[in-house]
Amino acid sequence: MNEDKFYEELGQLIIKERLNAGVKQEDLANFLELSRASVVNIEKGRQRPSTFLLINIAKYLKIDFTKLIPQVSSKETAAVSFTVFKVDEIAQKWDLNTNSKNSFEGFLDLIKK
Repeated sequence: MNEDKFYEELGQLIIKERLNAGVKQEDLANFLELSRASVVNIEKGRQRPSTFLLINIAKYLKIDFTKLIPQVSSKETAAVSFTVFKVDEIAQKWDLNTNSKNSFEGFLDLIKK
């Protein structure tokens, strides 16, 4: 999966979860302090949200943020770069529950490989 495809799929997952939660783009945009156009662009894969933004989207939709991450098959290779940071600090700062923290650590382990 290339980077463009990854963000298109991420956008589709955001749309799916937003609609499942019954949330309008405008309401999500207001919560995130973004324009509605920015939410549209994220959902279309044209704007690439930060991890911070994904966590906030998930919090607003009341879901584990890993539901927003596209699945990459083990046969696919992708160049993934990320900043190494302390998961415990992030979990504490964003008040992640144990399940979300464990999912986040699992996600980081996957992309390190």
